[in-house]
Amino acid sequence: MSLVLRGAMAVSTLTVEGGADPIEILPENLCDLTAGEYFFTVINGDGCTYEFEETVSEPAEIVIVITESQGEVPGESDGFIKVDVEGGTPPYSYSWRENNLEVSTEKDLVNFPSSQYDLVVTDANGCERVLSTFHRGYEYSN
Repeated sequence: MSLVLRGAMAVSTLTVEGGADPIEILPENLCDLTAGEYFFTVINGDGCTYEFEETVSEPAEIVIVITESQGEVPGESDGFIKVDVEGGTPPYSYSWRENNLEVSTEKDLVNFPSSQYDLVVTDANGCERVLSTFHRGYEYSN
């Protein structure tokens, strides 16, 4: 019998491979585990008891770094916001929002007008980081 534990913080999954059904796992509540050592008891349908010690590690905090270009043509939407993400657990999903409406799910925001945008980055564990940015677009000079 083997025990596989995945996740940290918001998501935890425990898989037991082998043994007779039904299988009871103690403790039963695996939600919101934080980083640390955990002890589990697995009792299979034959009444055999197995003890496991597992370490749950917490990924580094999600960090978002942006690079912005204002664009080159007055009145046009030809600038961009380029995104680099570190930490968390890849892969990441992206949601660009303007006035709480999703305008893009691409990593980088390209060819959008000047506005206030919120970027929500979600990692494979469901952890989110939100960044608000104001894209200026081209600035006029008289």
